[in-house]
Amino acid sequence: MSATLPPAGGNVDGVSEAEIQQMLQTMIKQHREAITLYDQRNRPDLAQRERDEIAVIDGFLPRQFEEAEIKQAAAIIAGTGASGIKEMGEVKAALRHRHAGVMDFARAGAIVRRLPG
Repeated sequence: MSATLPPAGGNVDGVSEAEIQQMLQTMIKQHREAITLYDQRNRPDLAQRERDEIAVIDGFLPRQFEEAEIKQAAAIIAGTGASGIKEMGEVKAALRHRHAGVMDFARAGAIVRRLPG
């Protein structure tokens, strides 16, 4: 009878779903940055390869909010008492808490900045 020991000083509980989603979203962000560089250097073949990689990774993530859904979620701004860009950190923290895994927060920040008010 052999016992399985956890790694010394390691995470015995494994990686959480939220951590996995964050890693995948970071990978997508890196691929998008590569697409921008390849487009600037007129390398559509390499840019397409990056887009294909994003499509594969995206298949492992929950469906992301569309712009209309982000705007609707941004109504949370009123609930935080935020009155401008200075409080954007509070707004993003509230959005992360309520919509983790389904919202691209870089994209959400840009959309929220365009909203009136």
